Amino acid sequence: MPRILFICTANYYRSRFAEGVFNHLANRRGLDWKAFSRGLIPEEAPPGLSPHATNGLRLVGVAPEFFPNEKTALKDEDFAEADRVIALKQEEHEPMLRDRFPHRVSQVEFWDVSDIPHVSPPQAMLQIKENIERLLQEMGDAPQQ
Repeated sequence: MPRILFICTANYYRSRFAEGVFNHLANRRGLDWKAFSRGLIPEEAPPGLSPHATNGLRLVGVAPEFFPNEKTALKDEDFAEADRVIALKQEEHEPMLRDRFPHRVSQVEFWDVSDIPHVSPPQAMLQIKENIERLLQEMGDAPQQ
């Protein structure tokens, strides 16, 4: 099964929301893809899943079985396990990726989804969901791997 990796800073909010929404919508559309998410510095955030992400997933109608597990630090092996890699904010994440995984940066697609306080959680989650809808449309139009 092909896999997509979503990366953000702490794997507390944006990347885990993306993971849950992607898995929920891909499942509903019958696409044979699975998302997972990682953080560059997950120790920077409290334990668990962000209340913003939890509420956003519920509002979107994501079934609880698609709620992501505990936050996880990004490792080199994660890149090898992913068929696509997306970091949520280029300006924020590219410097950290260049510092920690310089040999992997060319594998990463960058979105432009800002974190709090630069954008409100509802705005960020709407942007993530719209990006995922476009991504799933693209994947649905492509032959299954």
